[in-house]
Amino acid sequence: MEWRSEKFAADPGSIRAARTFVRAVFDTLGVEMADAVLFTGELASNAVEHADTEFEVIVWIGEHTVRIEVYDGVTVTEGFRAFVETHAQQVDAGSPRGRGLALVRRTALRFGVLDNGESSKAVWFEMALTRPYAPAVGAAGGI
Repeated sequence: MEWRSEKFAADPGSIRAARTFVRAVFDTLGVEMADAVLFTGELASNAVEHADTEFEVIVWIGEHTVRIEVYDGVTVTEGFRAFVETHAQQVDAGSPRGRGLALVRRTALRFGVLDNGESSKAVWFEMALTRPYAPAVGAAGGI
C-alpha cells in the first residue's frame, strides 16, 4: 500500500488546500475520485471548526481502495465516538447543519474514528477506486 500525507494549519483556507492536495494525489494516479475529494473537505472542515488545531491528511492507496485519514490534535471523546457511530440516524430534518458526516458514513465503504490517546484522533473513510491501481515495480511508501 502506498501513501502520501500533508499537514495543514487550523485555518479555513486549509480546507480548500486539503481538497486540492487529495485531488492532486488522484490526478497523479490517473483516477477520478470526486466524492473522496468532497469528503476530505468535510473532514478538514470539521478539524478546523471543532478541533481548531493543525491537521494532517493521509491518503493510503491500495489496489482497489483508497483510505483517507484526517488527524487533528484533539482526543476522542465518548460523545464524539457515539456521534460518529450513530450520526446518520440522528440528523434532524430541520437542522441547518450536520449532514456531512452522515453523507460520508452512508457513501463510503467504511468510516470511523481512530483514538490516538491523549495526543490526537483521526476520522477516516475508505472508498473503492474507480479503477485498480498498480504501483510501479519497486515502489514503496509515498506516492
